[in-house]
Amino acid sequence: MKRITIAAAITVLTGCVSAPDLDLSKVDSACSQRCSSEYSSCTTGFKLFPLVAQAHCNESLKVCAATCPASQPVIATTPSAQKLVELNNLYKQGLITQKEYEAKKQEILKTL
Repeated sequence: MKRITIAAAITVLTGCVSAPDLDLSKVDSACSQRCSSEYSSCTTGFKLFPLVAQAHCNESLKVCAATCPASQPVIATTPSAQKLVELNNLYKQGLITQKEYEAKKQEILKTL
């Protein structure tokens, strides 16, 4: 009976602390990498009280992630060559006039 009680206690206590549920993709990538590195070094090595240490590491990761700036959205830009091809297609299909085509073409070429 004593062994069953000890086994049950170990099972319950082991499940109490797990990896933190954080989405680090929402924070700056350099800061996220630093937090992950600190978390990794915190969780490795011998710990006298591993559950307490894991809980401490989880909390440290949460605090670190909370101090990170938000990640910047990636702005998709179309290369100038692709814009020129698309513009040419619009002109060939008769969707824009030659005057509009030339004006937009010059505008795109100025960005090079």
